[in-house]
Amino acid sequence: MKSPLLLLIAAVVLSLLVFVSDPGRAAGLGSGAQEAAASAPAAGQSAPAGSGDAAAGQLVLERCGGCHSLDTLRDHPQDEAGWTQTVAQMERMGAAVSPAEEPVIVEYLARHFGKH
Repeated sequence: MKSPLLLLIAAVVLSLLVFVSDPGRAAGLGSGAQEAAASAPAAGQSAPAGSGDAAAGQLVLERCGGCHSLDTLRDHPQDEAGWTQTVAQMERMGAAVSPAEEPVIVEYLARHFGKH
């Protein structure tokens, strides 16, 4: 079984390859794409709640992936209460997670790396 986060990474890489291989798109974004890019969070900013599973997965990758592998998340499944405690513990240890990001991260981890 493949990890949802690994699939997310593969999708992002493929999207970038398609984008780069299309000279018209790489030369200038269309107005719809420009609007989407303008509303997307900048690097280091949190993804807004409800912005989709891909944004939540990217946020988890940015906030957790520097120290933890996907195997760590997969090998330690927890329910929402468990992930809430774990995220709080990681924050006490120095993880840079804003209060607005906490519920997005916890919900994603519980859904994709929860006890079933």
